[in-house]
Amino acid sequence: MALGKAGASLHTDLMASPPLAQALTLQQLEVAHFKNQHGRYTFAPRLTCITGLNGIGKTNLLDAIYLLALTKSRFQKSDPDLIAYGQDYYRVAGTFAVADDALQVSLAYRRGERKILKDNGLVAERLADHIGKVPVVFVNPDDTPLVRGGAEERRKFFDNLLSQSSAPYLAALLKQNRLLQQRNALLASLAERRSTDMTLLDTYDEPLLAAFYTLAQERAACLAAFMPAFTGYYAQLSQGREVPQIDYQTQVLEADFAHHYYLSRNRDLAAGRTLMGAHRDEFELLMDGQPVRKVGSQGQQKTFLLALKLAMHDFLATRTQRMPLLLLDDIFERLDETRIAGLLGLIAQGRLGQAFVTEATGERMRRVVAQAGLADDAGWIALG
Repeated sequence: MALGKAGASLHTDLMASPPLAQALTLQQLEVAHFKNQHGRYTFAPRLTCITGLNGIGKTNLLDAIYLLALTKSRFQKSDPDLIAYGQDYYRVAGTFAVADDALQVSLAYRRGERKILKDNGLVAERLADHIGKVPVVFVNPDDTPLVRGGAEERRKFFDNLLSQSSAPYLAALLKQNRLLQQRNALLASLAERRSTDMTLLDTYDEPLLAAFYTLAQERAACLAAFMPAFTGYYAQLSQGREVPQIDYQTQVLEADFAHHYYLSRNRDLAAGRTLMGAHRDEFELLMDGQPVRKVGSQGQQKTFLLALKLAMHDFLATRTQRMPLLLLDDIFERLDETRIAGLLGLIAQGRLGQAFVTEATGERMRRVVAQAGLADDAGWIALG
């Protein structure tokens, strides 16, 4: 299911006007005992530049914003690992402006207790209900596993994209992950007992198949809508020298998938895990028909990465009707100034909404920000 042979001229119209979406800005952030961050910060509506020596907490500040958007850290899976040394809790709270309305979001966790999320003072019954209210895109040039790594990294990218923009998708993803964990535990138990009675698998297989179908159908539809922005951004960043494609590979949408899924039970038992399903899907990134992870230069792979993240921004803006926050971490260390200048130019045009960018000294940032015409619109936060 290969998608994406768009002409290099596509980006002309694409870049002419931003997606129709409500303005979303983070005005103020309060952080208590979140990793090495503790304090109150105020942000500029267009661009905030965060400077400080390595290890001072620039990335952690971006991660606190990411946490408020998606209820989880960009880097750590365990909430206890997010608490500052010597403390027993963390709390992050933000004041957002959404068009003409205000949105107050807070997230707190204390050791041994459950995480508490509040939207405008009301405790959310489920964290998942908050996802999509504050769409966010995190750009770090060290995210190269997305391009160079295995299929799981690319599935995570599209899971993140669709979880922020589709409640049914997020529900199906959570359901799939829960059922896979339970089914795999049962398979391991059967193997340990050397049992061949697999009737208990029926409990998991019907709902699991339903989740697989939802995920695969939404992924295919998502990719068709995602590709115009992706190819447009890639053409702009590469001057149209190559043709990018994304090939979505899934067994789930094949007519006889359910039949083969049930036939694979013996193989599942031998392997101790579920071998067929949407959790095995692949999004192969191609350049002129060849895997970019194999044939792409370092610069081409970084162009793929940046085009994917910018297309994610456009997709979320269109689907959520809110302009995502753009978190740019350490891009000056990994991207050349031509690409950075193009990125800041899009911010200056208002295409990318509110952006946050980190850099160690701020010297290069001040120069490029001024060249992009953003000097009057930029706020500065110096950590340390």
